[in-house]
Amino acid sequence: MKALEAYKSAFADSWEIGFLNKLGLEKQEDAGHASEDKTLLNDLLQILANEQVDFTIFWRRLSHSAPTTQASGTEWQSVADVFIDQSTWVAWRDRYLSRLQNRPSTLAVQQMLQVNPKYVLRNHLAEAAIQKSKIGDHSEVDTLFKLLQSPFQEHSQFEHYANLPPDWAANIEISCSS
Repeated sequence: MKALEAYKSAFADSWEIGFLNKLGLEKQEDAGHASEDKTLLNDLLQILANEQVDFTIFWRRLSHSAPTTQASGTEWQSVADVFIDQSTWVAWRDRYLSRLQNRPSTLAVQQMLQVNPKYVLRNHLAEAAIQKSKIGDHSEVDTLFKLLQSPFQEHSQFEHYANLPPDWAANIEISCSS
């Protein structure tokens, strides 16, 4: 078990850096700033969990919003739309915008679109592809294959593949053998 000790800290550091990148932030050398960023991140993750926000949609919308430092922009409204508790969201958003303005990292914010995919393989998309393939139509498999080869690109003609799952998808059960 001693061999795993180094892994614990390496994993924690990598996890934190990965999520900071999703926020368009770089890991800070200054302990105080690093602690503030970690708190900002952890508070966001708690809000996302409490609100049961779709991760993929949230992160992608945030990626489009972060370069706009004015909270009144339409980009920010699209992020706000995924939250029920608007006051909690606005409080976090204002802290985040303040963070971006106080210690900006323009390059990191620009790179958010390269770490926050627009397209992921969702259960309902896979199920639709499976059902079509069962009758010999492999077009959905082909489409998903194309999208997932470049999930960070916009692919505007396939916008509906990035939407929330339909209501019927709540009943899809996935097992380890799926």
